[in-house]
Amino acid sequence: MREIETTRAVHLLGDAVSTFMLSEAFEFNKGTKLRLDLQRLSKEDFNTGSSEDSFIEICLHNERDGDLLRLTQAPDESRCALISTEGTTTISFGKEQFLSKRVLVKFISLKQVVNHDIVPAKAVEVVFSNFIFLQESVLNQVSNGKCTDPNATPTPEGGKCVCIFGYVSSNGGNRLNEQVDACVPSLEPQRYDGNACDIDRDCLLGVCQSNTCSAGVRYYYCC
Repeated sequence: MREIETTRAVHLLGDAVSTFMLSEAFEFNKGTKLRLDLQRLSKEDFNTGSSEDSFIEICLHNERDGDLLRLTQAPDESRCALISTEGTTTISFGKEQFLSKRVLVKFISLKQVVNHDIVPAKAVEVVFSNFIFLQESVLNQVSNGKCTDPNATPTPEGGKCVCIFGYVSSNGGNRLNEQVDACVPSLEPQRYDGNACDIDRDCLLGVCQSNTCSAGVRYYYCC
């Protein structure tokens, strides 16, 4: 467990976005989560909004622009998560937003968008605090001689689990070489050896080098 150093809580009033750069980047993987506290303030001098009065989002990203290029290339990935309840929230960013890809997180963005359809309009103030990165253990890739990833071949080859057709390793290739790898869908349209590509997930074998899908052994298990 690692706690982000914060000197004070972060307040957002009304429509607002605040982006912070971490003093030290932190690598997220399949088992990494973010825990934080969210509070809606109640003040006598204005009508504080309820949970329906605003949408609250937290984003983790490597680039200041929110990793727009990566999200353009892999639109099923995300860098943001909605927070719908007060109190302590734990978000499985590594597995759910980053799809088990190792991502070096350098920036945190906090957002609030007020629902202006509600009448009368309400001044909504929220407070974020107690940011903590959690690195939890992950399942062994092989247990009792069988692969544990549901999208890998049942039996490992040479000690490694191989992703089935249509899936590639989240961190490149089509084998799960590390504990934090997972089989994730290859992107449509699926591309073969020698086809043009932008990222590993474009290729059926999960390797894009110099914008070309690398050649390899062309066989897969279907189930």
